Order: sequence, then C-alpha cells, then structure tokens
Amino acid sequence: MKKIKVVLAMMGVVLLVAAPAAKADGWEFSLTPYLWANGLDGTVGLGAGDDGEIVVDFDTSFSDILDNLDMAVPIHFEAKAPVWTLIAEVNYVSLSQELGNVGGEGEIDVLVAELLAGWQWTETVEILFGSRYYSYDVGLTLDVPPPSFPDGTVDGDTYWVDPVVGIRYGGQLNRRGTWTSQFRADVGGFGLGSDLTWNVRVGLGYDFSETVGLRFGYHWLDVDYNDNKFLFDVLQQGPEIGLSFMW
Repeated sequence: MKKIKVVLAMMGVVLLVAAPAAKADGWEFSLTPYLWANGLDGTVGLGAGDDGEIVVDFDTSFSDILDNLDMAVPIHFEAKAPVWTLIAEVNYVSLSQELGNVGGEGEIDVLVAELLAGWQWTETVEILFGSRYYSYDVGLTLDVPPPSFPDGTVDGDTYWVDPVVGIRYGGQLNRRGTWTSQFRADVGGFGLGSDLTWNVRVGLGYDFSETVGLRFGYHWLDVDYNDNKFLFDVLQQGPEIGLSFMW
C-alpha cells in the first residue's frame, strides 16, 4: 500500500508538471499511460554480511510474464519545444514467482521514475541527460530456511538515484506522418548509484488524429546494483503498449 501511495504521488507530480506547461506557447505535449508486460531475469541477494547472503534467481520467460505480473502502473509525459524536450516517467510493477534454485516464492515491487531533458542535436536525434530513481522491495518465502532466517521469511528493500545519459532517434515512416518509429538507448549509474544500468526501447507509433495515437514496442532495462546488503543484478524486459494524448 505504501508503494501505491508513492506511485500515485509521483504520477501527481507528472500531471502537475503538465498542467502549467500546457499554457505555454510554442510547446507540444503528450501524456501516455501504457502497459509494460515485463519479466525478470537475473539474481537478487539479501541479508549480506556476517550472517551470509540469500541469493535467488528470478527467471520469468516471455510466456510467463502475464501469469507473474501482479500489477503495473506506468505513465509517460513529454513537453517538447523546438530545441528542448522534458521527459518525465513513473513506472511501478509488482511481480511474483516461484524460486526454482532455492525453493519457495519471491515477490518483488519495482518503482522506477525518471526526469530527463533532451537536446535536439539533429532533426531526428536527441541527446538525453538527467536522472533515474529506483526503489526495490523484495520478499522471499523459502521452503528450506537457512539458520540465519529460521522462519523462512526474508525481506529487503533499497532505493537510489542514477545519473543518466543517452540518445534518442525519432522519424516518420510515411508521408502523412501518421506512422512513426523511435529508438532510445541510455546508460547510467557509473558507480554513483548503481554500478551500471543500460536501458533500450524500440517502438512504433500510429496517430489516429492530431490528439490521439497508439504506441507499441519492446523495452529492456538492465540494472547492476550492490551495496553489500542488497544485490540486484537483473534484466527487465517485455513488450509495451500505450495510448498517447497530445495537445
């Protein structure tokens, strides 16, 4: 419930950014609620230190994504001027999975929020820079509990902020401009938050009108973080689809 309140608060911030900006001249805006049906592939470690560490593998295949997806609340906002673009996004996802390597069940809540600026380098290419906030809450229920966790329940959470730099390409695919393509790649962390993260999105868009459009594609987010008490080395990936409202 606490995470849901945080998500709603951050979504409110996005909308507050959008509202006054909508009155500005020379700007174009879009708000896109979307679904990212993502799974996890990687390693999560909890309880590091003198008592040892519980390390589990999360591995959700494409066919298992919807079965393991408990909740997803993503929203994306952009404010675009001739040279600059402001990008704000909030993405909350809750997943659960049986733990094959140790036996038991794992639940993970992921909150990722970003605030980026884009500088128009060419007509189709933007340079991106800004920050991304991560919050992870992991709960494990183990069939065979270790001595350091006799009740078989292990919980851990952490959060941090990464600096991010990247590039984004966007172009039209037909003369009318109703079909568009987009590619985005960025990296972050550099040891200041996570050790390293990389993020790639590829997608297509179709505009039904000047105010409504469909967006769909595929999204990869790889995070490598370790603060000696919380290990998160996981690739999130999956298809995404959204409906854009433009003004």
